Amino acid sequence: MNDSRQWRFQWHFQEDDAWSNPFVETWHHIYQSGSNHLFFCPQLVRIWYEVYHCIRKIQPAFLLADNGEKRLVWPLIIDKSPLKRGGFKSLRPAGFYEFDCHDPITDGMMSLEDWIGFYCQFIEEFSTVLQGRSGYLWIPRLYNIPAIRCEPYPWMRPGTTSPFIDLTRYDSLDNLLLTCSKQHRQDVRRQTRRLSEKGDVQLVSYTARDLDQAFEELKIHLEHHSIQWPGVPHAAGWHERLIKELLPTGMVDFTVLRCGDEVISRHLGFSDSDSYYYYMPTYNSKWYNFSPGKIHLARLVERAINQDKKRFELLSGNESYKYQWTRDEIQLHGLKYDRFPMRTALLEWCRSFVAHR
Repeated sequence: MNDSRQWRFQWHFQEDDAWSNPFVETWHHIYQSGSNHLFFCPQLVRIWYEVYHCIRKIQPAFLLADNGEKRLVWPLIIDKSPLKRGGFKSLRPAGFYEFDCHDPITDGMMSLEDWIGFYCQFIEEFSTVLQGRSGYLWIPRLYNIPAIRCEPYPWMRPGTTSPFIDLTRYDSLDNLLLTCSKQHRQDVRRQTRRLSEKGDVQLVSYTARDLDQAFEELKIHLEHHSIQWPGVPHAAGWHERLIKELLPTGMVDFTVLRCGDEVISRHLGFSDSDSYYYYMPTYNSKWYNFSPGKIHLARLVERAINQDKKRFELLSGNESYKYQWTRDEIQLHGLKYDRFPMRTALLEWCRSFVAHR
């Protein structure tokens, strides 16, 4: 690799350093300078960190990297597992599985070659400089290298897909529906008509003036999510802080779909200047036969088109309902590296042995 492309890594392992004003200001400037996803926005990462720091043994491993032409920030976390799981330290992205994108944020566009060069140097850094701090690396959701061939890079793993709707192609929901299957198009229209016969159908967006009502709806939303998505943990205070601190800024979007006086669907999402992120939907099971989640999604897409958003991100996962709306997708990849594979294999064997006793 050419010396001019070599990255210089500056790590921030102490909380006072990671959250210092100079570093956060640099981070915020880089975030605003490029076309970056919002999950690594400093405000969002800080809320997540403060919530999870109370329930897990985590510490920052925030990276500022510079190759003379571009800079990037990558908020990573050193996570120590409980003793019953070996007490190992792993390097993971801030947000864990709460965040759907784990790419570093940059102050400019980077080519596939640039990204491969960075990740190769990062793996070398992990195996040398960080060897005393963490032995296991797992970063599962990278969007920025969809065309990479994993074979030359043993630490690269193919992941799931992330469907999205390119809203620049459409000037209305009807035009979008014309590109969908006939069955889906007819079902959206039929269920919309059936709901209208039951009452006035409205998409209600909560703002800073409606926080009390938003919190009431959020409580129901989380209860429904636990039932409809069993096994997905909810960190205490995470969603409440999103509503309290980021709903007023517009970064967090909380909506309900009403039919008459009854709420039939709820959605917690994110929004930036270019994209809407479809993040956490639930529905009222009493209205299941009316497809409330599908109609709520249709209304959110329609609103995004009217707001001149460029993309509607359906986020990671290849659930079939997403492909009713689009065929566009991004292939995700992950970084996985274990400096002590024998130890990990032994631990997994012990877990399996205990579980089957």
